[in-house]
Amino acid sequence: MTDETQPCADETSPSDDDPQVFAVQKNLTGDWTFNRRDFLTAAAAATLVGTVAGCGSESGPTPVVTKGPAASPTSELSPVELSAACRGLKAHSEAITALAISPDGALLVSGGEDKTLKLWALPEGYLVKTLDKHGSAVNGLAFTSDGETLVSGDAGGLHLVWSLPDTEDYQPLPASYAPVSALAVTPDGTLLASGSSHSGIKLFDLQEQKEIKTITTNRAIMALAISPDGTLLVSGGYASTIQLWSLPDGEAIKTVNADDNESGSITALAITPDGSTLFSGGEDGLIMLWSLPDAEPLVSLNGHSKPIWYLVVSEDGKQLISASIDGVVNYWSLPDGDLLDTIDFRFTLSDTLTTLAIAPDQSLLVTALQDGGLQLWSLPDGELTGCLVDSDANEEGAELVDVELDSGQTVSMPVGVTIPLGAVCTCNTVTVCSCVGHTCSCVGHTSGGSGGHYWFPN
Repeated sequence: MTDETQPCADETSPSDDDPQVFAVQKNLTGDWTFNRRDFLTAAAAATLVGTVAGCGSESGPTPVVTKGPAASPTSELSPVELSAACRGLKAHSEAITALAISPDGALLVSGGEDKTLKLWALPEGYLVKTLDKHGSAVNGLAFTSDGETLVSGDAGGLHLVWSLPDTEDYQPLPASYAPVSALAVTPDGTLLASGSSHSGIKLFDLQEQKEIKTITTNRAIMALAISPDGTLLVSGGYASTIQLWSLPDGEAIKTVNADDNESGSITALAITPDGSTLFSGGEDGLIMLWSLPDAEPLVSLNGHSKPIWYLVVSEDGKQLISASIDGVVNYWSLPDGDLLDTIDFRFTLSDTLTTLAIAPDQSLLVTALQDGGLQLWSLPDGELTGCLVDSDANEEGAELVDVELDSGQTVSMPVGVTIPLGAVCTCNTVTVCSCVGHTCSCVGHTSGGSGGHYWFPN
């Protein structure tokens, strides 16, 4: 049995004496790097998000490119083809339970039941770093408005404050022991509100890194939102309860119910940029509009069949976007609440949707699955643009390839990627690996004998 790699070459390729090296990743400081754990984005039969520019590109460093509004695609694969290539490829080894996108839209953070945080560069989609300082499932994530600080909270009540971009400097907040279910930071970045699924809200001073108050509630907290001026905290929880609290003192202002039957939960909250309107999304798929600061009901919007997991208001306050685990994104005009458009992405999902995030500029939707998968969708067209994958999160035998660059460095990529000039590819599956047209593919099993090759998982 022999292990054999096959180089990518064609009539335009340079000679072995004159190789070209293509950088394919960069870190948060902007430096181009290679690291086996920094796994590129999954790709489909020819390419997916995270595919490297193919042979024949101009010489010099070439970044990872994506299908989508922020970069030029290297192939024209249908959403169905992309979905098929992404199916079964994982970003986390267990369910993804929290997502957050930085204010500038350049960084996605995912947290999971595997107790890890993973930082992904956007729009390129490659893994920048894995953080493993949590002791239980990561259930809450929040950025400060300047994007320089990330707060993460887990099911054991641990809160970690991370300094960005390097994340080397991190500090734990005083232990709370209550499972974290939702996080929100004031616009000035000085105060953190942490909601618990065991009921109650803790307020932390992020500058002094100390707890300043515990708010006792009689309902488990599922969602939090803070007004643009930082003076009002809104919490949503079980029994369709919405509560308003003054900040920074945490004094109760008002309690209202979005459902007279109190049969569901409030799963998402958002406030308009001018602070005049509150939006609540429920477990029943109903959206309610409330005036602020008096919390009087205005109108209800019915366009989802399952819990609403994400609400975001456009910067001009004229549009609301709602995303639900029913696989639908709805666009609503404000203040009238008319349904403008519906995006249905259910046909490409292979597992249960667990959480969602929308980029601040509303150009990108991220969906997370129970099996640890992550997908990227362009908005407002709702096209699947790819999936994010970490090779370490996938089981042995996953359809992946190792690509060794002529620099001697190795990165892992999904089957079907376009590989850089001068690179060679090796399958991590028991199949034959080939490089045809600069696409690394595993084309089937072979048995022993003359010319036969066996490819074994690493």
